[in-house]
Amino acid sequence: MKNPEKIIALLQAELESLRLDNKRLQSEKEKLSAGERLYRDFVENAADGFAQYDLRGQCTFCNEAIAVQVGCTRGEYMQRRHRDRFASKEEADRVYRAFREIHATGETGRVFCANIVCNDGSIRALEYTVFPSRDDEGRPSGFLCISRDATVRKKMEQESERYRAFVDEINDGCYEFDLQGNISFCNDGLPGIFGYSREEFLTLDRWKRHINREYGKSVFRMYDEMYRKNIPSKILEYKILRKDGTIRDFETSVTL
Repeated sequence: MKNPEKIIALLQAELESLRLDNKRLQSEKEKLSAGERLYRDFVENAADGFAQYDLRGQCTFCNEAIAVQVGCTRGEYMQRRHRDRFASKEEADRVYRAFREIHATGETGRVFCANIVCNDGSIRALEYTVFPSRDDEGRPSGFLCISRDATVRKKMEQESERYRAFVDEINDGCYEFDLQGNISFCNDGLPGIFGYSREEFLTLDRWKRHINREYGKSVFRMYDEMYRKNIPSKILEYKILRKDGTIRDFETSVTL
């Protein structure tokens, strides 16, 4: 054997290199494991629901939060068919079409609401944020979804819409203005009282709503007194000037 000392030195150097590589790999493995634990803890303890679905819409993973949202166990939720998760066939088909569009376009972060059926038969509105998922080779493999209970918000939106429809349809004037007396909102009833369209009335100089500027200032002081003295509601009476130049008596119930 030629120069055994050199061969031994090379072997030792190789062993040291392997030891360092092993140490580096072990360190990277520990970092990955720590990151995985952090991710898993975040998903498991999050208040929002996290779920993964395959291309057929079957759930392959979900956290505890989404099971709570639906009122079942995780196992029960994962066994549900796509159709059985939703309040109606039409709703299930609408969500399925949304998923297919995301799959076809690669769109990320699409947000939409859907009505789901709980184990006790009640209906809840969930807001979904959907991302397409891919396998190790980059091919579409399914969908990642974050869900949030939007039931209360949707009910408030529906109630607000009913109130808005009621306000828009009544003949009486409903309006809101700022502390400078500028109208920020009104229904069609109020401009009708003054003889204007809503568009005209919203851009009308505030003093032109009154007989003259000095009278308008006296009306403004009536409103201002309510604000300064924190009077929650009061009925005010004064005169207004219509578009055609006629003067009318005006009574309004004002609330801060």
